[in-house]
Amino acid sequence: MIGRSLGDSFAAQLSNTTQLSIQIESYINSALRLEFEGAKQVTDSGPAISINPLNSKNIAGYMMVEDVFNNPVMILKAAMDRDIYNHGYDTILFFIYIVFFGSLFFILTALYLLDSQVTSYCRCTGQSSGVRLSGDLADRVPVRGKDEISFLCNAIHEMLQSLEAADYRLRHSRDELEKLIEDRTAELVQVNLDLKHEITEHELGRKALSEAYNEIHLIISSISSIMIGVDNNGMVTLWNDVASKLLSLSSDDVVGLDFFDLPINWTPLF
Repeated sequence: MIGRSLGDSFAAQLSNTTQLSIQIESYINSALRLEFEGAKQVTDSGPAISINPLNSKNIAGYMMVEDVFNNPVMILKAAMDRDIYNHGYDTILFFIYIVFFGSLFFILTALYLLDSQVTSYCRCTGQSSGVRLSGDLADRVPVRGKDEISFLCNAIHEMLQSLEAADYRLRHSRDELEKLIEDRTAELVQVNLDLKHEITEHELGRKALSEAYNEIHLIISSISSIMIGVDNNGMVTLWNDVASKLLSLSSDDVVGLDFFDLPINWTPLF
């Protein structure tokens, strides 16, 4: 078995050879252990290597060295400058600045050309802000010239006049509709009050009729003689309890039938 001592001198030799900051420490009671455990392992690498960005300038790689029994004994740390990352970051930042300032220049140029070539023909004299704030369609923006923009502004003015007339008609129709709704609402309220009054009177009348019927029924039931009532057609309309008892016919069986067709046996009564 052949072995080699790994220590600070070997780490310094590797640092000079690779131009990297190499650090080798024992796995037990090592400050690098916490850094190694917090590092992210590179899955596609051959040996188990983990990396950890130290800051925006440096990055470190860690590898655990095992003994013949596969037990961790040492941690190797290699730190290097993030030159490629910083160069790519500076390139992207430069590209962003170029795009931003180029876009700003293009927008400012387009606004200048639009203002000098288009909107100057229909420039407001302060009245456009008044139209926007007041909402009065009667206000107009003065138009100068006889080119296409002027014709367009005149067409817009005519459209505003049409909108103003339509708005007036709409407001007038709305006022009439609100008045009509108010009148119909008042009528419905009055009808509702009348209906409630009629319902109350109907309930009182029905209650009085029920009380009168119960009172009449009580009086009829208290009479000890037979009481039978018929209408003009001979149909039974009244049949008291005494008649039901003596004639062996209940009121439910005879009310509504022809009295002369009833099977009444009058013999036991005489």
